[in-house]
Formats: sequence, structure tokens, C-alpha cells
Amino acid sequence: MRILLACTLVFMAALVARGELVPDEVAIIAMSTSPQGKSLAEHYAKARGVPQANIFLLDGKPGLAMARTTWEQEARPAIRAWLSRSGLETKIRCFVTCWDVPLKIGRRDPNAPEVAARKEALAKAREALIGQIEEQFKALEAIAPGAAPPARSAPARGSRE
Repeated sequence: MRILLACTLVFMAALVARGELVPDEVAIIAMSTSPQGKSLAEHYAKARGVPQANIFLLDGKPGLAMARTTWEQEARPAIRAWLSRSGLETKIRCFVTCWDVPLKIGRRDPNAPEVAARKEALAKAREALIGQIEEQFKALEAIAPGAAPPARSAPARGSRE
């Protein structure tokens, strides 16, 4: 009887915890310079019951790709500002983009200051780890000076050693 009750409670909790999207949780992004994109956004909103206030018209050129600097300096801040201004920051769970909104964001410039800083930080972290490994080898050498590691036979072909 207890097992039946526990199973019933688990199934009821699963029904309550479903993660369905409701129209208020969807935002539609279209390009402001594209009449077709705007029309598609309005049609989709009407068909799916998404509020018109959840349509964002992004400034920029329609296309397949967007430069990384354009994304970081213009598009992303504009989307965040719109979400904040509209009070949608905590409500939106899904973005739907219209056909002419760029989906690819270009690579970072390898000479950009943030890339150089990241490379420097990674190099320092690598050096620190190498130093830790060298210290471990010194500690092992102190425990068993001059001891050679045991010989290992070559693994058989096809083995996962």
C-alpha cells in the first residue's frame, strides 16, 4: 500500500512540475530593417498567442552571420536593455528568431585585449599546475630515491588500457 501511495505522489508531482512554455514566456526577435521579418514576427505572435509586447525589432542588417563586435557591442546590449525596460527579464524563457536574424556570431579577434588577457591567465594557470606536478615528483623522489618505476608490458591490441 505504501508503494502505491509513493508512486501516486511521484506521478502527481511530475504532472505539476511539467516545463511547458506559455505564450508570455516567449520573445520573438526580428530585424527592424526587414518588412518580411516584422510581418513574420507579427503573424507568429498572433498564431501562438504571444503578446505583441514580446516582439523585439533588432537594429542591423539581415543575414546569416553577425560580427562578434556587433553582437557584443550592439545586439546583446540592445536585447538586454529591451528585456529590462519591458520588465521581461525574469519572464522570458525562449527566444524565437525570424528567418533573417543572424544565427552565427563571428569569432573573436585573436588580437583583442580580452583574448590576450585570457591567454595570459591560461598560461599562468598552466605554469602553476606544472609547478605542482614537479613538487609531487620531488616528494615521490624523496620517498623512494633512485627507484625506477615498475616495467609495464605493452597492452594487447584492442584492449582499453
